[in-house]
Parts: sequence; structure tokens; C-alpha cells
Amino acid sequence: MVACSEAKRAQEAPPPAQPGQLFTRLPSSYTGIDFANRLTDSRDFNVFTYRNFYNGGGVAIGDLSGDSLPEIVLTSNEGGPRLYLNLGHFRFRDITKEAGIEEQGRWTTGVTLADVNGDGRLDIYVCHAGLKPGALRANTLYINQGM
Repeated sequence: MVACSEAKRAQEAPPPAQPGQLFTRLPSSYTGIDFANRLTDSRDFNVFTYRNFYNGGGVAIGDLSGDSLPEIVLTSNEGGPRLYLNLGHFRFRDITKEAGIEEQGRWTTGVTLADVNGDGRLDIYVCHAGLKPGALRANTLYINQGM
């Protein structure tokens, strides 16, 4: 996996929580994370023909760039993985294509981050399933080459 990293720049802080409120909802227009796990059912592919149709995708969070800011990897069943580079101050940029982890035509389920080769950098492991032929159900390991 190779990607470009933007220089950190001063950005305004997220809106403060209201008194007595534990969380503040940050809109995608602020964070830059625009993601949805949309499913398209058909006569041949639906909850009746594939029992895990509504199981959903996955989420993995970890520092992939080595800057102590956690990146976010989200998986969509029909849309594959998406990698969001953390720019700081709760702002992210989609670097999926730049990182070379775009996937099409596969049923993507879970994702995890682990340093599988012991080089000190987290790697991305994406899981697949579904009714596709065997090769399209094979899981994918992306080795982090440094960002």
C-alpha cells in the first residue's frame, strides 16, 4: 500500500458539545467521511438466497501512516474497502484509489489491521464472502509500504 500524505495544517476544532451532552455529531461535510453500505437485492441475490445478506461490512481503525493519527478503513459489501487518511482535527480524506486498495465485483465483509510482516507498520486484511466464484471470495492482504 502506498499513498500520499498531506502536510498537517492548523484547522478549526470540531463544534463543542452542548452542556450535558456526551457526544457531538460531526457531519460528513466536516469530517470528509462519506460512506454507506448500500445493498442492491435482486431475484437471484437477496436475504432468501444468501442468508448473510444483511450482515454488513467492517470497520478497522489504526495508525497506517505512522503519524500517531488513526486512519479509518470501512468495508461495504458491494462497494469494497475505503481508506480514510486522518488529517487531524477529525478531518479525513479518502485515499482508497491512491493506496491501491480499490476492489470491485466482490462481496466484502470484515477488515482488520495487523503488522503481519513485523516491519512496524500496520497492514490491511480484507475479508470476502458471498455467492461469487471461489477466487472472488478469497480474502486480500495489503502490505503497507509506508505513506
